[in-house]
Amino acid sequence: MNWKLIGLLSLTGVLMGVVTVYYIPTKYESLLGTPVYLLCAYVLARYAEARYFAHGFLIGVINTAIVTLFHILMQGVYLAHHAPDAAKFAKIHAESGATVTQVMLMLGFFAALLSGLVCGLLTSAGDKIMKGLANR
Repeated sequence: MNWKLIGLLSLTGVLMGVVTVYYIPTKYESLLGTPVYLLCAYVLARYAEARYFAHGFLIGVINTAIVTLFHILMQGVYLAHHAPDAAKFAKIHAESGATVTQVMLMLGFFAALLSGLVCGLLTSAGDKIMKGLANR
């Protein structure tokens, strides 16, 4: 595993965390994540020497964990900028008693798994495409 590369690419999670707290509505977060994961997949396919899926999976999980951490730590700011989400969290709290932090952690866990799978698959595909282009 190329831990230096994983560490560097995980910094995109910090950028995504800040941008999604202050500027990007929830419904557009995946539009921000797509080019970030495509960039990460390209870099990993190019510079990781093996275990492409594992590298991509880790990037997806770490990035989403960082984004979730930003949402939790900056919960007041996040909810102020995301009124529809605040209303959904209030409804969930009224129905189940779950706090905003608990809901964010639960959603973040599943989002991390999904992001890991997507980034891992993109990285594996990128490796195969790049090897195919190199064999021409």
